[in-house]
Amino acid sequence: MTYKQFYILSLTLTTLLFTIRFILIFLDATKKRIGGEFNKAVLFIALFSFSFFLVGLYKITDQTEFSLKFLFNDRILSSLSNIFLLSSVIYFPYKIKYLHRFYEKKENWVMIIFLFFGVIISLFTVFDKLASNAGQVFQIALIVIDSLISTIILVLFGYVLSRSMQLSLSNKGSIYFFQIIVVLIVATQVALPLSKIYHEVLLWLYPYFLILFFVSTIFLLQNIVLFLDRFVCFHSQSLSTILPVSKEVVDNEARSSDASAQLYSVFIRYDTIEKKYKIQLTIRFDEARQKLIAIENSKILQPFSYWILFAVAKKMNIKIYNSDLAVARFRMIEYIHKNYPDVKLVPETIFENDKGYYEIITDATNIIIEDLDLLLDKMQVKDVFLKHLDNFMPLLKTHIQGADKGSKAVQNRLELVLQLIKETFSTH
Repeated sequence: MTYKQFYILSLTLTTLLFTIRFILIFLDATKKRIGGEFNKAVLFIALFSFSFFLVGLYKITDQTEFSLKFLFNDRILSSLSNIFLLSSVIYFPYKIKYLHRFYEKKENWVMIIFLFFGVIISLFTVFDKLASNAGQVFQIALIVIDSLISTIILVLFGYVLSRSMQLSLSNKGSIYFFQIIVVLIVATQVALPLSKIYHEVLLWLYPYFLILFFVSTIFLLQNIVLFLDRFVCFHSQSLSTILPVSKEVVDNEARSSDASAQLYSVFIRYDTIEKKYKIQLTIRFDEARQKLIAIENSKILQPFSYWILFAVAKKMNIKIYNSDLAVARFRMIEYIHKNYPDVKLVPETIFENDKGYYEIITDATNIIIEDLDLLLDKMQVKDVFLKHLDNFMPLLKTHIQGADKGSKAVQNRLELVLQLIKETFSTH
């Protein structure tokens, strides 16, 4: 067995094991009711790992080590893994502001990627037939283009995943280590093609480049596994505060304890699969008994917007004051009563009053808001924030020229406040 056969066999078996591991994470996330977007990210990463397994099966009998003739097939297989890796980017917790318009309809992002690489693969197939008459320069140019595409995708993926690690409270050492691994695997995307283009000079380095690629790929996949496991663990713990502790809690017990009920947790999100806006509240009666309240709508209702307002304000350590706030608080509670008529709540169970300034009664750590950028861009939500904009003005610590003048002054301040909120949430 040659060293290259050993390398390919090792990579094939290892990536198969990682693929199985990703599938197990997917099943665990489904069992623990983690959001559908996260599950899609896991599936695309599993397909990314599986693509390496397929490459290994294809290459395991390939005895050719240094030949440009077979590099076109390698580029086609490389494009397959790039498709899945780039598709997963849109489903991770960190949102790239330049891709904002894709976050509402993430399927469009995936469709564009598949179409783009469909064209790339088609061109590679055509060029493979023409390459023999085009000369070595033409072959090298195509290899450079593919390596450049792979490098850009790896850098983008590494950036998104490292920022997502920050959102999940990973320690800085783990993040720096992951970034180093990304740099190393990016280096192999340059080194391996060069070793075949200039094989007379770099022949002796080729086995070391293979080892570097193998090790960095394994560490990359392992870091992804650790992040996904940590994400599932974190969100399952957070959701455990939203789900009932005991399924044996009966409604008559809840009704008899309404006076002692208190808001314990809030979970707000947009389900991209069902296309519904969802809010889940946990009402706790005592340490042993609590009740789950789950409400969903296909459009944003005003009470839902107010729940977003108060949830964001609590996370930002801001209290809300407004002369019409009594009506808003009534609608928020009535929103619950209409969906759960058996649960009788009063304002004191939901809100804390500090001389006319209100905040919801729960710890900020028990509040989870997914896809906040998407929600804050909805006009119904913007209208609510605009109405209570004065409460968020302390966020504007520096004077923005022109923000206090002109007919669009209020709208400018609103957009600035919303952007500051998005940036604050994206860095925590």
